[in-house]
Amino acid sequence: MKGVLELVLLAACLTTASAYTDIDDNYDYETVLKNVTLLTEFLGCFLDKNPCSDVEQHIKIHLYDAVVNLCANCDDIQRHYARAMDEVMKAKYPVEYEKYKKKYDPEGNHYNLFLKAIAKY
Repeated sequence: MKGVLELVLLAACLTTASAYTDIDDNYDYETVLKNVTLLTEFLGCFLDKNPCSDVEQHIKIHLYDAVVNLCANCDDIQRHYARAMDEVMKAKYPVEYEKYKKKYDPEGNHYNLFLKAIAKY
């Protein structure tokens, strides 16, 4: 019985771990948020306007899932930068921001809930 309980606890821990382990949490996202050129490159990648770097691609492949599932599989660092990126896009690139929201939440059912889920980060 003890072995079964240990397996259940291990499974619970594994399913709550970040599903986005291919995203580098140690990347200098603060620089991206402050650098117009880098930010434009990230946004261009996310909107399919230009090629993606490896870092951008690893994020992009998870964006739809992150929005729809309210960042449930994100770790705290990913939630923090999702919120920070959202705030910068909204303030500096309002037209692209609307396109971004439409691309990753075509029906408009999840994005506001996604923002609430990451608000405290």
